[in-house]
Amino acid sequence: MSGYHYAMTGAQRLLDYLVELAGERPGLAGETTVTLKPSKKIIASHLGMSPETFSRSLRLLSESGVIVVEGRHVHIQNAALLNTEIGNERQLVSFPRKPKHGSAKEDSTLSPGALINLCGRQRVLSQRMAIAWGLVGRNLALVKSRVKLRQLEIQFERNLSHLNRLDLPSVLADRLTILKDAWQLYRQALFEAEPALAGARAVLDLSEELLLATDRLT
Repeated sequence: MSGYHYAMTGAQRLLDYLVELAGERPGLAGETTVTLKPSKKIIASHLGMSPETFSRSLRLLSESGVIVVEGRHVHIQNAALLNTEIGNERQLVSFPRKPKHGSAKEDSTLSPGALINLCGRQRVLSQRMAIAWGLVGRNLALVKSRVKLRQLEIQFERNLSHLNRLDLPSVLADRLTILKDAWQLYRQALFEAEPALAGARAVLDLSEELLLATDRLT
């Protein structure tokens, strides 16, 4: 199985595979993009896991802010790879096995690097939604743009749900509340009416408000 140890969790095996696929060790900032050329079934078999476990592992890495998945392209978030919690610039974040009778606390913590990336990812998603909304309003690549807009909404909601589960300091919890309020208004503007350029000013203004809220949280 090309050196992948069965004792590792699926998420750890997949992360190691992606980092190896990147070729060189990712830097301290930005993102490193790799392309999954083989099918997910073949990759899962290579890593010694079922396709279902592969999908769960991919989702876990995505929800943890370590990667962003766009079709066959996987964007590794470089800063989130580092286990900054222990102050080691060379130690990559790990995904150990959870105890069978784990506590809720396991889902309430995140390494600083992963937390920064998770918050920062919301900035990008907020702007991409405005772009997709505008494409729908201009009737450009209509079906693809509609699907993309909904995918971005789901991803934003998933990240927000993850942030809600974290045990954040009060200052971050307060800023998260502001972000959630801004998101509700922005979401209404995006989805409660058919995208039309007549509403572009409102969408643009609300997207800027949400961008500011996510930036402050990040």
